[in-house]
Amino acid sequence: MFGWIYALINIANDNKEYREQVFNILVEFINNRTKTLPSWQELDKPTRLSSQPSIEITTILKLLFSKESSIYINFNAHLENAKLYGALLDDYNFSRCSFRNVEFQNSSFLKTWFIESKFYYTDFTFSDFANAYLTISEIWDKSSLACCRFSWTHFTGCFIQGVDFSCSRMMDVYFEGARVNHCSLNGIEIVKFDKGSFVGSSFSSISSKGLVCSGNGLIARGAKFEQGLLMTGFTTNMKAFIGEEAKIKTENKLEDFPEEELEKFKNLLDMNSPTKFYCHTLSSIEHGHQKTTGWVFSDTGIFTEEDSKTIFDNYEFALKKLTERNE
Repeated sequence: MFGWIYALINIANDNKEYREQVFNILVEFINNRTKTLPSWQELDKPTRLSSQPSIEITTILKLLFSKESSIYINFNAHLENAKLYGALLDDYNFSRCSFRNVEFQNSSFLKTWFIESKFYYTDFTFSDFANAYLTISEIWDKSSLACCRFSWTHFTGCFIQGVDFSCSRMMDVYFEGARVNHCSLNGIEIVKFDKGSFVGSSFSSISSKGLVCSGNGLIARGAKFEQGLLMTGFTTNMKAFIGEEAKIKTENKLEDFPEEELEKFKNLLDMNSPTKFYCHTLSSIEHGHQKTTGWVFSDTGIFTEEDSKTIFDNYEFALKKLTERNE
């Protein structure tokens, strides 16, 4: 059953000039072989939890995308209409790949890289992301990250538009420099025990009914949060803690930035001026009791040069991972 797969792999191993062709043939096989499977939503609930890609598909995924496999690292896969729900894809490298209408429900992505990848209509519902990197990725409308478990997951510099995060649990996640627009954060839990950061992020027109924060609070210097669908008590807290226009309330000035760093950061966030960096002192603590909805900020103040450096260091660290794999 696997003879033709390993025949192609041997050709690629022995003939560098055929590697990209072999890679594309195997990726297209994944697309064509799985697109005729029933949608995950069409399966009954017990079948959903037990379904996995076939051994044939699992073998190809491992040969092409496992971090142990390096000869295909310079090729970018275009996975489209593939049904890969229930996949165990720990320690894989999908960086700089594109995913369109791919079903990844109930899958595992421990230490998996999606650095500089693009997602369209891709469904990760009920999946696990532990120490995964989605740095500088684009996640577009109608993709789903609902009911997922994120721990030490990196969304640094991501652009996320129209994505459903409902009922997910986020522990020590990194949204530094990320732009999150028109997304649902309804019912999610954000837990900060040690690390994780929302520094320099921008959340606009988001829905966050029932959002719960626990742990040590969020580090969110320079972050901007605008609610599209207001959660209970949010407007009152906005006026009480940071004012209706979200003016900086500490020293009423921005720290000095090296011009080169500032230009890079402005380009990263697609911002026209540094005046869009806000300082929040919003808290959901009221009369000594923590409310069940709201953002908790434990580290407030001016967005600093050090914050900018940290974000770029994390970005460059992720890119270095890819560079090292190419060598």
